[in-house]
Amino acid sequence: MFKNIFLAPENGGWVDSMQVEHFDPYTPGQLTKNFTATVADEISVTRGTTVKALYRDDQWIYVQVSDGRKGFVPQTYCKLLLNARNSKKEVVDKVRALY
Repeated sequence: MFKNIFLAPENGGWVDSMQVEHFDPYTPGQLTKNFTATVADEISVTRGTTVKALYRDDQWIYVQVSDGRKGFVPQTYCKLLLNARNSKKEVVDKVRALY
């Protein structure tokens, strides 16, 4: 029932980072848009770049790219690859938050 509301894949898969309340450090991610850094703690990346999402800070996700560079990207520009265990936890957490 709640699977359709929260769009969490039952067997894991790519999820818009805005739909994820928590993720483990080094969760695989991918940029959905080009992003150009404007301050020192941001990182410029192109659409399709694969990253490791380390943590979220407000509306930003701190990522590491394959060459080792790290920096913030807007969470709206990133999707995350969740495994089945994490996906089911997200649904449970969101259902609990409703009640």
